[in-house]
Amino acid sequence: MKKLNLSKLPLVIFSVILSTIAKSQSASAAGIVSTFEVESPKVETSQLGQNGDGNSNVQVYTQTFDGTTSTYNSGNQQFDSSGTKANAINNNYQWTANVNGVNTTIGTYDKAYISSPNQYGGAIDPTTGGSNSNYMTVNSSISGVSTTTLTFNQGQRYFGLNWEAGDPNNLLTFQDAQGNVLGVFKSSDVSNAISKLPAAQQAQYKGNPSGTYAGKNSSENYAYLNFFDTDTDHLISKVIFSNSGSSGFENDNNSVATTYNNIRGQSLGTLAVTVPFNFS
Repeated sequence: MKKLNLSKLPLVIFSVILSTIAKSQSASAAGIVSTFEVESPKVETSQLGQNGDGNSNVQVYTQTFDGTTSTYNSGNQQFDSSGTKANAINNNYQWTANVNGVNTTIGTYDKAYISSPNQYGGAIDPTTGGSNSNYMTVNSSISGVSTTTLTFNQGQRYFGLNWEAGDPNNLLTFQDAQGNVLGVFKSSDVSNAISKLPAAQQAQYKGNPSGTYAGKNSSENYAYLNFFDTDTDHLISKVIFSNSGSSGFENDNNSVATTYNNIRGQSLGTLAVTVPFNFS
């Protein structure tokens, strides 16, 4: 039998079916079904609609946290780099995009600390010609910010982010418009899933993957994550980034889409690894 070369797979998919009832602050709770994926090593931006995954007509909007006011379009991907103040807290930071010719607010970060690139974060940004760019971090040690909430103007069915320098203190919470908790996700979910891969492939996720800082911080995982909401009755209304302790929750190239045709890994026929999802 011919041995399958996992390194040739275009995407590693980690699928999670959430059939648990999610507790929330509201009087009622919602039964949620969701899926998340980890892209191939060294991928730093959303690939939704790329590589023949059946989503070419899906519009994807990406926030790069750069310091300019430019946008960059590539196929169905729109990268936005508007209005960011680096190495400072950006209060009520607006994520905007050109939607059908109209300047539209995608969502608002209540307080976002934006850092200039370093070994811990700052992905390659296509709006700046391919150099490392600014990134957002939730890090009380440098900013006093331990939680950042991103609230969308419209419910989303897809959310992606470049998860950088993942450590046990990073926590990601999804809520719908009624405050129902759709899922609570932590970096150990990523590392536990990656640990199921062959050792050579695991090693490709270690360390900063790109640019000036390639190979730095080699003890932590870097990966682009895709989250798909498969329950149209409970769309993603809020994403809460939180971090306990003195480390940081570094993230970049955050992406959204209001719809999708296919979950990437399933449509590409790639390896599926099931891991537990954590609920509050």
